[in-house]
Amino acid sequence: MKTKKLFLIITAICCILMMSACNKNQDDTSVVSKGTTATRATENKGEATVIDVFSDLNVTFEGENGSGKIICEYTGNNDFIKYDVEFKGDRNGSYKNGDTAVVKLDYSDYRAENANVFFKEKEHEYTVEGLWGVILSPDGYDFSECNQALEERMFDKERSDSMSNIRDFDIGNIITTTYIDGESDPTDWKILSAEYEAIRGKLIITDSCKNEYTVFYKVTLLCEKIEGSFFINPDSKYAVGDKKEWKFVIGETTRNVFVEKDSNIVKTDPEAITTGGGKIMSQTTIYSSSETEYNDNFDEYYGKMIYINPDKEIFDVEI
Repeated sequence: MKTKKLFLIITAICCILMMSACNKNQDDTSVVSKGTTATRATENKGEATVIDVFSDLNVTFEGENGSGKIICEYTGNNDFIKYDVEFKGDRNGSYKNGDTAVVKLDYSDYRAENANVFFKEKEHEYTVEGLWGVILSPDGYDFSECNQALEERMFDKERSDSMSNIRDFDIGNIITTTYIDGESDPTDWKILSAEYEAIRGKLIITDSCKNEYTVFYKVTLLCEKIEGSFFINPDSKYAVGDKKEWKFVIGETTRNVFVEKDSNIVKTDPEAITTGGGKIMSQTTIYSSSETEYNDNFDEYYGKMIYINPDKEIFDVEI
């Protein structure tokens, strides 16, 4: 009997011990592992560090315009940023001057929280500049060399590749006008003298990686009315032998003006353009006086004489 009671007591004690062990195991499953963010953040008793990382970020751009790359150099002394943060451009490898580049921080939220590090900004905008190649804005560039090259082409009387040529304005040549002072009056004139004055440059962006550039000159001709191929209008303001000053505009256009690496000097390359199967550096155009005689207001004249595509960007270049 005593043995039976002793056995029951021992069994009861074993059951109590086993239940206690089970309860302990259940309690252990609710404890957060030492490797979790919550535990690490709780254990880190220091104050949170808020970093203005972009104030210590040197951002530059390199490469050819239209395929530029972004270079980010961190100049601060925070070890977490040095070793745990990458700086990534949103369109790296396809930037062109004037673009807005967005630099974003790439890092582990877990590691940042572990280090108690927070950022004032996680992305920042920069304006792309300094790329070489085809230019898409005149800002900051020197056009003097390009202007000189186009002027030499424009006034090259030996050229044979241009639709219109400066030889048309040689002294003694005949020009024909159809309007005088806005009224129909077809007339032939003999050129007595010619003067040229640079007016303006125009840079037109034809698409995201191409442009064309034109240098415009004012041509002032002193002319004498002659008996020519037209019937002389008896009501004309001018009789044969009368002299009149005529003003024309002439332009030399080239495509894809560019700058070389680490330079702001705009150049034009005779071998850079292919038009109609042949290589051509530039094209001369004479904007003749007809219904619209040049009145020394270039902006007004440009709007009347030249079709402006509203989808293209047009920039003035002072020359």
